[in-house]
Amino acid sequence: MAWRSGPASSIDSAGEARADDTRRALVRSEPVSAPWPQRYGLAIAFTAVAAGLRWGIDPWLGGGATLVAFIASVAAAAYFGGAGPAILASLLGFLTSTWLFIEPRGELAIASTHPLALLSIYGLSCAAVTAVGLSARWRRARAEHYAAVLESQTERLRRESEDRRAAEIAAREAHQRTQAVLGGITDCVYSVDREWRFTEFNPQAERFFGLRRADVIGRTMWEVFPATVGTDVERNHRQAAAESVPVRYEAVSPSTGKWAEVHLHPTADGITAFFRDITERKRSEEALRASEARFRHLADAMPQVVWIASADGAVRYCNHRISELRGAEQLGDGRWDLIGAVDPEDREATRRSWQEALRSGKPWEIHHRLQLANGARAWFVTRAVPERNEEGTVTRWYGTSTNIDALVKAQESLRMADRRKDEFLATLAHELRNPLAPIRNAVQILKLLGPAEPRVAAAREIIERQVQHMVRLVDDLLDVSRITLGQVTLRHEKVSLAAVLTDALEAVRPTIEAAEHRLTVSLPSDALFVEGDPTRLSQVFQNLLNNAAKYTPNGGEIELRAERRGQEAVVSVRDTGIGIPPQMQQRVFELFARFQPGDSLNTSGLGIGLALAKQMVELHGGSISVYSEGSGKGSEFTVRLPILSTQDARLGPVATSAETPNGSAARRVLVVDDNRDAAVSLAALLELCGCSVRTAFSGREALEVADEFHPELVLLDIGMPELDGYETARRLRKGPGGDALVLVAVTGWGQEEDKERARQAGFDRHLTKPVDPEMLQKLLADAASVLPA
Repeated sequence: MAWRSGPASSIDSAGEARADDTRRALVRSEPVSAPWPQRYGLAIAFTAVAAGLRWGIDPWLGGGATLVAFIASVAAAAYFGGAGPAILASLLGFLTSTWLFIEPRGELAIASTHPLALLSIYGLSCAAVTAVGLSARWRRARAEHYAAVLESQTERLRRESEDRRAAEIAAREAHQRTQAVLGGITDCVYSVDREWRFTEFNPQAERFFGLRRADVIGRTMWEVFPATVGTDVERNHRQAAAESVPVRYEAVSPSTGKWAEVHLHPTADGITAFFRDITERKRSEEALRASEARFRHLADAMPQVVWIASADGAVRYCNHRISELRGAEQLGDGRWDLIGAVDPEDREATRRSWQEALRSGKPWEIHHRLQLANGARAWFVTRAVPERNEEGTVTRWYGTSTNIDALVKAQESLRMADRRKDEFLATLAHELRNPLAPIRNAVQILKLLGPAEPRVAAAREIIERQVQHMVRLVDDLLDVSRITLGQVTLRHEKVSLAAVLTDALEAVRPTIEAAEHRLTVSLPSDALFVEGDPTRLSQVFQNLLNNAAKYTPNGGEIELRAERRGQEAVVSVRDTGIGIPPQMQQRVFELFARFQPGDSLNTSGLGIGLALAKQMVELHGGSISVYSEGSGKGSEFTVRLPILSTQDARLGPVATSAETPNGSAARRVLVVDDNRDAAVSLAALLELCGCSVRTAFSGREALEVADEFHPELVLLDIGMPELDGYETARRLRKGPGGDALVLVAVTGWGQEEDKERARQAGFDRHLTKPVDPEMLQKLLADAASVLPA
């Protein structure tokens, strides 16, 4: 078979070359001589040995047979060394015998001691011995040479035999490996010779065609597959054979209906075909085409622009929605200039964002304005996610562009509505505070006038409590708005927790006492300091204590406990009130969430107190939680706040509750308010505090009164007609003695921006109506401390 011809030819050629080498080696007969110093040294050594032997038998021979002893050395030198060493041995033997053994000994008397005949005989003897030695030397060398050649040839024959056996074994193993490979590979393989007869047909081909190898080998492929005659299959095979070029094609087997991908490779003996069953691939391709068709139908049904981009960001496919946008008509074929469709104002930002997504391979999302086909522009949200291959390389991007213009406009409308709501709340607070201010002033005047008849005192206390309740409701409404907009500003300072809790207790004590609750307070002996806003923290605990008092039937128990646990201050407010059902405990901190326990208690409110408390505590880095065993079993609210470290606790002054000053107030005070009741009641209250007071009911009147009265302290309303409080303050500052004036804004506008605007107009302080009496006392004391005596 053909697979054996290569190894046999190489072995025969190598054997013929070795035979030629053998013949050439046998013709060569010249023995290889030893180096000349070695050969001539042997001649000297043989001569010395002969002299020694002759010396040993000299007592028996005397002066006879002197040269005979050296003939042997000449023969040995000729046999082992060659002609030159033999001649040297002849000369050395003659000279040695003359010197040592012929009388007179010790002299070279050649002429007298060696007759010519004797010399001739010695010379002939040496020549004859040399000839014999050389002949023996030559025969020995040839014998050794033949022996070496024969040994070499024997070794060569042995190696050749081993090589032939190894080649045959390798050929058999190669054939076995070929059969194993053909049987083990997943591809189908068959081979045909130049007569189109099958010479190979592997098991995969047997399974593919449903034929046995034994039924195919030796038959032509046209006999085995007559249906292929005249088809592309025959034309492809004949092209590969005629042009000696590889041919690839796909075909379906008529007998089995299976698809195959065929690779024809011409060889020296015919054609070898490698093919694989691609029936599943064909089915997958058909399924993929159907899937792509479904995808296109689905994409066209979607309200968004659906697009696919290559790895470099070029959009290669868009659904029909692209007709609504600008840029698709410029490229055609489903392509789209994404960046070109972006509104010029957003284009550069979009380009940078898209390039960054292409570079990083991360999902992309951007809100931008796209140009519509009708020339208008609209807000879109464009999103894209990458598709990666097995190596993790991005191969394409799938994206959508969704028109959110209506949503953006709706959000803007909501923002405007929210802004109007905030403005409404601020206006509502202002309008509510204006009538509350004279009411609180009147209550304070009644209190300062001295003890009253019990029923009058009780009525005054009722009015005072309800005014305080109204003030708290207004503050809560504004706080909700501030927290929603993220506009709450905290004063971060070192705060004594005990002082904050004391403030809260003092504020709610009248409510607790009115309900005849038993209050238990447990505070730690060691001072605990936290970082935060003392007013806001006091507001949190006031809210919790007020709720405990409100949701506990009269005569109940309320416990306020504070302790240190690790690095936290833990404050708990526990009551024996109506409790909270389990399903409600998850909602009590939600905005406007209210619990209706029944008709036994009056629990009116807006449902924003606990939501505010939770927000305030979290702004301080803490947490708040509630626990109740259920309805009728009381509740416990727990606040946790981080404690300042020992080192931090040493820093800065401690914020404590403000004590009501007892000192004198400023001497001349001007009260300005377009609400006459508010101005008159506040003036009366100041007079009771020992101040000299004048009133004005407009900004222009305030300027005239100030020129005449020369006030030291001006309590100035902001929202006045014609000349508002800001402009009035600026003019007062510019007037005589304006730099020394203490200007205080007294207004129903209490937002942070209102306070900032007041500072910019030149006000020293900002008070929100209705003014707390204790705050008023502190203000008067502070003003008196900075005014000249």
